[in-house]
Amino acid sequence: MHFQPFHSDVPEIKGEWTIDDLVLFNIPGPLEQVERRWTAVKKYSLMVDEIHDRTIQAIKEHLEALPSDKLLSEDALEFASLAEMELDALSDSNSYLVKSTVFLLLVSFTEYANKEVYKLVRPHGPAIPEKSAVSFIRNGLREEGILEADDPASYTEHFFNHIQPVRNNFAHGDWAQLAKTLNQVDLTKSFQAVHEYFGSMKANLSRRGVEV
Repeated sequence: MHFQPFHSDVPEIKGEWTIDDLVLFNIPGPLEQVERRWTAVKKYSLMVDEIHDRTIQAIKEHLEALPSDKLLSEDALEFASLAEMELDALSDSNSYLVKSTVFLLLVSFTEYANKEVYKLVRPHGPAIPEKSAVSFIRNGLREEGILEADDPASYTEHFFNHIQPVRNNFAHGDWAQLAKTLNQVDLTKSFQAVHEYFGSMKANLSRRGVEV
């Protein structure tokens, strides 16, 4: 599976966690819709990862339980062959489709959440342009003191640096290169990094008297 539990040494949240435990904003609150969609992203990502892994394990267990080829009927041999083909397909997709889909979903959510924070901080504009929207938003949030001059190191290493390579390889069908690129991506750490990124924003908003 791509998602693994992780350990927290922070006193108030000490123990073993999963990405499902990561909360960005308060409900109720001005950014509660962002939190609801964050929850949806986490649930969907965990579900896809778990179902895919369960299916692979079930096929492996079935194949391991089969007797030798000499003892199988013709129909059973054909079924076993189909199961092996399905296993190969699922194993291949696990290396690029599942991981890239979840990662790109996280990218999309992050851009959405950035926009919502920007609209909260600058309700009267300037309006977000259609082109270069991400840079515009991030610069605006930095000017307002909501986004630090430097992103958290974990955000840069485990999330931001992977966005363009994954997005470009996926969009242009370079799946062999995509699989290599995704070898560098740890989805658990990517979700943790996004949580830290918005946690920094939340702290800066709180210093301005805006509780989210």
